Amino acid sequence: MNLNIFRKGARVDRASFWVLVLILCLAKAAVFQIGTMNPTVSFLSALDMIVIIAIAATVAARFRDIGWPIWIGVTLVLLCMIVVPFGAFAVVGLGAKVDLLAVMNAVTIVTMAIIVALLIVAGCVKSRPAPAA
Repeated sequence: MNLNIFRKGARVDRASFWVLVLILCLAKAAVFQIGTMNPTVSFLSALDMIVIIAIAATVAARFRDIGWPIWIGVTLVLLCMIVVPFGAFAVVGLGAKVDLLAVMNAVTIVTMAIIVALLIVAGCVKSRPAPAA
């Protein structure tokens, strides 16, 4: 089982991918839960960003293993977990006459559906043989 997702040219097989995804999703949920219980903890946003980067690296390693362009998976993860939520928050913050909670709830539902679909597809596709060095 290969769990080193940050080395150059990393590849992750299906079993390792699911283990990493499970660990990272539990970490993301724990960071969220701790943040809702104690919103004054300042290091949680940095920890959340580290978890998101680890998820993106895991998807990149899996995409490399199945022979797909890694930029697609990384871009989708970063867009869905960072750019779109911050963009929605910025639009509401700039004076749009909408309910912040309703907008963020809708954005979260859509982006998490995309992330779940991405993870399921990446985890179900068979690996391709490594290119000859």
